[in-house]
Amino acid sequence: MRLHEYQAKQLLNAAGICSPAGFVTEHSNVVASRAKCMGPRLAVKAQVHAGNRGRLGAVRIVRSPGEAETAASALIGSAIGGRPGNAGSRPVRRVLVEEAPDVLSEKYIAFVLDRGTGDPLLLVSAAAGADVESARPAVFPLSAAEKAGGLTDGSVRAATLRMEFQPALAEEAGRMIRRLASFFFENECLLLEINPLAVTADSRLVALDAKIEFDDNALFRHPELASLRDATEEGTAAVGPGGVPIVLLGGDVGILANGAGLSMAVMDGLRIRGGAAANFLDIGGGASVEDVRAAVEWLLRNDRIRVLLVHIFGGIVRCDRIAEGMLLAFHSTAVRKPMVVRFEGTNSGQGLILLGRSGLRPVFAGSLGEAVETAVGIAASEGGRSG
Repeated sequence: MRLHEYQAKQLLNAAGICSPAGFVTEHSNVVASRAKCMGPRLAVKAQVHAGNRGRLGAVRIVRSPGEAETAASALIGSAIGGRPGNAGSRPVRRVLVEEAPDVLSEKYIAFVLDRGTGDPLLLVSAAAGADVESARPAVFPLSAAEKAGGLTDGSVRAATLRMEFQPALAEEAGRMIRRLASFFFENECLLLEINPLAVTADSRLVALDAKIEFDDNALFRHPELASLRDATEEGTAAVGPGGVPIVLLGGDVGILANGAGLSMAVMDGLRIRGGAAANFLDIGGGASVEDVRAAVEWLLRNDRIRVLLVHIFGGIVRCDRIAEGMLLAFHSTAVRKPMVVRFEGTNSGQGLILLGRSGLRPVFAGSLGEAVETAVGIAASEGGRSG
């Protein structure tokens, strides 16, 4: 799971890593008023999951709040990497507006997992930017002891030397490297990259850009991080009537689940049994009745979907709330589709009773395996009828 820049900076700020003062917005008409106490130079940056945003025109440096508002207006609603709707393009829904400090030099630092071995690596360079690979960053493999107990003094000293910090900043740089390492390991990241890390004219170390990717398989241990997922940026996506993000896939079983891990387990179960998901839809832990209604209504109106598979493990979210939203969706449209439901956890009994008394005749399943197997069978039979 990848974060937007503004999300990454918010998390890093909480961990003691400095970034420019700024704000994120989806509305350009508020930019000038909110930016009037900032400056004098500002950066307006499209928040999309795309590399080389500067070269794509998604980062604009301006010199007044008015210019910032004009830049934000041009970016919001545009598409990065192509025309709106084209494959590979990224629609811009929000921008980050922040101060652009005076920079003396730019450095590079990243923590990554070696894709071949799974071992953590520290990468650093005295140069930064989109072509940092050409600078051949120094690579420092990290030991199991460093993963468990923090970086050694030797690793930190070697990294700051390769980044060519002046003595007056070397100690502060060392503290930053240790904080980044702690964040990387504690949150089970796949990637944590600061590019560039600026040395400012007033001798501060400031993260001008930040990229963070988390291990999807570990997100169940970090629900506060999983809630930051922007599904509209992952693959081809749509936005349901209530603003609920829905990632479109190629199958015919419409999925409504809560939690990224559970949603992926349902998708894997369908694949194992010869079926295919039509979408990825993680309703999240804070879903309201209206959120559920909007999501289910969208699934009902999707012509490709032959059966709905609803799999909810009630924790923060209540199963009866999910049921209420489902019923509202079915009452708002004349479209009827078969549905398979498995509820477990908070208020699951009440949710099942609501659906059982609805007249919609859902198929109730007692396990994940039973739910996906039933859904695959219904999809196959519905496909035979339409054929």
